[in-house]
Amino acid sequence: MTTWGDLVDIVTGDEITYSHKMNQITTILEHFPERQFILIGDSGQYDPELYRDIRSYYPGQIKQIFIRDIVNAREENPDRLKGMDIISADNILNGVSLFD
Repeated sequence: MTTWGDLVDIVTGDEITYSHKMNQITTILEHFPERQFILIGDSGQYDPELYRDIRSYYPGQIKQIFIRDIVNAREENPDRLKGMDIISADNILNGVSLFD
């Protein structure tokens, strides 16, 4: 780290979120190898990609993936949600963020 920006990236960066979630979920899967799991997330950041990766590493343990589509990925980028059950978020408008 050499700048405050580096510190902010460590605390809030997308890669940290992906890595953190990956580590937490795989730890649970490895501790319970005989169990199956349902993963639930949203399309806002990396949940679909993360869950797809986890399913590829632990195919026998992931029973189902539910993604709440908050960025209209089902229309804008349907391949991103392929093989996942989509929960619609009817209050999301194209090109409008609820967080700005």
